[in-house]
Amino acid sequence: GGQQQRVAIARALVNEPNVLLLDEPLGALDLKLRKEMQYELKRIQQEVGITFIFVTHDQEEALTMSDKIVVMKEGEIQQVGSPQEIYNEPVNKYVAQFVGESNIIPGKMLKDKLVRFDDMNFDCVDVGFKENENVDIIIRPEDIDIVPLNQGKLTGTVENVLFKGVHYEVMVETVPGTHVTVNMHVNNNETNVVEKEDVRISANDFYLDIEDMKDWDESVLIARADAQAWSKETDEYFSIQKVDTDLKNEIGQYEVTFSTINGLSITRRIWVVDQRVVENKKANEAVSAFNFFKTVDEIKESMALDTDLKTWANAQGWKLDNEDEKVDLSVDYNFDPDTIKEGIYPMTFWTTGRELKIHTTDFVEEGKEVGLSFQPEDIHVM
Repeated sequence: GGQQQRVAIARALVNEPNVLLLDEPLGALDLKLRKEMQYELKRIQQEVGITFIFVTHDQEEALTMSDKIVVMKEGEIQQVGSPQEIYNEPVNKYVAQFVGESNIIPGKMLKDKLVRFDDMNFDCVDVGFKENENVDIIIRPEDIDIVPLNQGKLTGTVENVLFKGVHYEVMVETVPGTHVTVNMHVNNNETNVVEKEDVRISANDFYLDIEDMKDWDESVLIARADAQAWSKETDEYFSIQKVDTDLKNEIGQYEVTFSTINGLSITRRIWVVDQRVVENKKANEAVSAFNFFKTVDEIKESMALDTDLKTWANAQGWKLDNEDEKVDLSVDYNFDPDTIKEGIYPMTFWTTGRELKIHTTDFVEEGKEVGLSFQPEDIHVM
């Protein structure tokens, strides 16, 4: 493979072009050969003095090969500069994330050479921002040192350690995640089912937030109760034709009745509650979720249980300063879905909090409390 690439390059160079376009020329080579060809291409370019335009999706390769880098997104140029400028002074979050690995932290530029994040002020070298301007702060993983707890500018807990060959990649949680715990009430399979001749109808009890009352309609109630009707013989589903309820825009317990076209109906309970929202101002996020009801079969038949649990609990996470910006949630539970029985099962929905990635040659144990240190010139503000 490497020899074929050398021949192709020789054929292109023999015509002495003003510019040579290389479109991912090393993509098909194994890692060791790819490294060798990077240095050889660099040497050839310097010897012949021809401009090489080298297209690559490998960020490390771009930094290794280039005198000037152009970072593009959806056909638009984001930044042009030397490898050092692109890596150390990215102009926006996209460039910072695309070239190399980055810890990106929201913060505020208090004044020239002073930035604030995670409720602390830090000296930096950046100037030219407005006072109290909202910014993004970048600290590269190799610029953070793990130090004793009392010597750190930040402190955190080691969440994960991964050996990468040359160094360890360490994930340290500096801002605890946000979590909310709710109960899943599991009933037997027949509790929520009514049948008549060939037709069955089922629905679950459920909770509604008082904040959602202004937007509810019949489709919302059908979805939250997971109301459905079907034929026992053919498994063909029928639509819910009628929804009757005494639901009011007030906290309390209500009833809702779902009916099919042939008059088969089932009545379930609705609890309207003032749902508690868990806020984490340090992480600028909030989470909420509801208690909910399910049957044994619904749990066992779920093909993507974690996703279904979030849907059933109406679990949500969002940024406090922008409710339209969602935050990803994970879920923890201690039951086996294959052997689950009737009962009440707690589960916790949580965010990961703020995790910083550190590259270090020193091993550190998971679960250890550590300090993190960095210099003013290691903080890059965008």
